[in-house]
Amino acid sequence: ALKKGVKPPACKGREECDVYCAEDEHLEECMNFAIAAGFIPPEEVEMMKKTGGKGPGNCRGKEACESFCQNPDNQETCFNFAKEHGLIPEEDMKRMEEGRQQMMQGFNQAPPQVMDCLNSALGSETIEKIKSGTGMPSREIGDKMQQCFETMKNQMGPPQGMGPGGNEGEQGMGMPEGFSGPGGCRTPEECQSYCQSNPEECGQPGGPEGENRMMPEGLPPEEMQRQIQQMIPEGMMPEGIPQEMMNFQQPPSPEQIQQIQQEQMQQIQQEVMQQMQPPMEQLPPPPPPSEPPPPQSMNRPPTLGEFLLGLLLGLIVE
Repeated sequence: ALKKGVKPPACKGREECDVYCAEDEHLEECMNFAIAAGFIPPEEVEMMKKTGGKGPGNCRGKEACESFCQNPDNQETCFNFAKEHGLIPEEDMKRMEEGRQQMMQGFNQAPPQVMDCLNSALGSETIEKIKSGTGMPSREIGDKMQQCFETMKNQMGPPQGMGPGGNEGEQGMGMPEGFSGPGGCRTPEECQSYCQSNPEECGQPGGPEGENRMMPEGLPPEEMQRQIQQMIPEGMMPEGIPQEMMNFQQPPSPEQIQQIQQEQMQQIQQEVMQQMQPPMEQLPPPPPPSEPPPPQSMNRPPTLGEFLLGLLLGLIVE
């Protein structure tokens, strides 16, 4: 830079140069010297001019921008800044958009109880931002979604009449809140007792012994599916009745309904959570000062403090 006739900034030492170059009137002077000295890659020169050497929230310097973007309240601002200035690789943006679509699918398929939990934990505004594309999922949002699904699964209880410890219990398995079977029954025991006394209403031509007989001959598949759907609470099976249910010889028992609900819940949860990995998180925070600087492939915008460190300071001292 000195051989090219470019003078170094009128400062000495790291702290003094950080303060000097953080001022708007010295920005061009510091930038020109950093470019001439080769401290800024050519492809980043235009980006520096475009952003004016400022980061998200008009932060300046490594420490200020780290502090700003590590605040959860500012993560969306930092993400939007990186997105607007083309600092996120196209491949990562594609993966993040796929993750957002997966999360939207989770929102659309989640049972009402889970959505109530999510609205309470995240706020309806956050959910709407994700749906509209103005906000992106984060690790924190993914963790809260998982907690809501786990809470719902625990409330539903273990499958197939198993007790809390995984063994069969005398009271059997609890039904989901709001469940109402034939005759208004609300527990497996009530439904079994009612259907033994009223086999015709339950779609079973058998008697109190509950013989395993076929549904009435000639029953159209659509009617069979309709009867099965009436046994399952609304919203628990958004993709329809599984094909294997169409081959049942009698309507599903409450235990079978409960198992289907749990399997569907686990499927939704897995589809949502499998995308809750980087780079779906907001922009990763810069490493601590003790670690080496991030590679150029991360495309993190350089800060003025970083421009004048290292070789720059060595040249000035010499």
